[in-house]
Amino acid sequence: MSIKLIRDPLQPEIGGTLERTLSSIDHIKRATGLDDVEVIVVSDGSWDRTVDIVNTYEDVTLIAYEKNRGYGAAIKTGFQQAKGWYLGFMDADGTCDPLFFINLVNLCKDKGANIALGSRLHPDSKMPLVRRVGNVFYATLLTILSGRTVKDSASGMRVLTRDTLHWVYALPEGLHFTPAMSAYAMCNKEITILEEPMPYHEREGESKLNVIKDGLRFLRAIVETAFAFLPARFFYSVGLLFCLLALVFAIPVVSYYLTHFRIEEGQFYRIATIVTLLPVGISCIMLGLLAGNTVTLIKSRDCPELSPTKRTTNRLMLSLLPTVGIVSTFVGFYLIMPGIKSYIAYGEVHLHWIFIVTALFCFWLGSNAVFFFFFYLLQRLLRRKLCINRIGY
Repeated sequence: MSIKLIRDPLQPEIGGTLERTLSSIDHIKRATGLDDVEVIVVSDGSWDRTVDIVNTYEDVTLIAYEKNRGYGAAIKTGFQQAKGWYLGFMDADGTCDPLFFINLVNLCKDKGANIALGSRLHPDSKMPLVRRVGNVFYATLLTILSGRTVKDSASGMRVLTRDTLHWVYALPEGLHFTPAMSAYAMCNKEITILEEPMPYHEREGESKLNVIKDGLRFLRAIVETAFAFLPARFFYSVGLLFCLLALVFAIPVVSYYLTHFRIEEGQFYRIATIVTLLPVGISCIMLGLLAGNTVTLIKSRDCPELSPTKRTTNRLMLSLLPTVGIVSTFVGFYLIMPGIKSYIAYGEVHLHWIFIVTALFCFWLGSNAVFFFFFYLLQRLLRRKLCINRIGY
């Protein structure tokens, strides 16, 4: 097993952390059954005596940057140096207990986890309130986007198995390395990520985490990763939200029309809002379907297998979209045809605005149905090509 200690310029003396880590090695080996534990310290541009202190320990490998390169870059450099199958890292700021690596390694060995992390979000944790609130928010958002649960998405103490490294090197090099890793793992069903509450102490020294700046980076990393791996869920959620809002605005209009059999001029803005929200919602839902198909094609090395739900949905798209496109376009022309005739005959348009607004919506729906249909045909063509390549003719 390899343990990386990440040391940044604002952290105090590292000697205490190293002493605790080295004294824990025998306990870790006995409790996990590991043959060996190597300790690697990555000094991320430290300007104090960190390098000199670490060099006094013969059993510790030191990697020192002359300039600060970033939290994620330091961890990835440590991974490149490490030799073990289980790769652990923790911050050298006094907040983490090295003995907790026993729990994390055993999670990987006994539960088959690819990533095991120590959760700081529990009643006995010493995490400051502001950071606790932020971490709860990120974890909740990631749970919603991925459909899987991790309470502490930004934990700085983890163990990974070596077979995960092929994608870890693509993660960000800044402080948002850990939330990006959590987002990737949670959105990828092939990766098992587990967590266990860990002791978390008061930090030694000043933190270089900027709550607003780095918080926005954390948020961006989570959203971008979730979008890249689960675009269908993202687009479906947004699309259904817009369609629901359109329905909420439409209920009073429909109720009034069914009662009075007319549309009032004052309802123009409400109807304009409806015909804005509804097209966006429908577009997002169709984009979600196409995006989900695209991810399936990207992840497949040969002929991609579609789930029964996707096969049914794709079959409906193939049959319905052309029909919707033609019918909607025809209805749009039918609604504005009286206005076109009056303009040709008298040079004026005598047509209520509701017909024009409805016709524009029909034209939008018809054209987009045709566009999405042809994009779907391209995806189906690509899938067929992959299947032909697999069987060899």
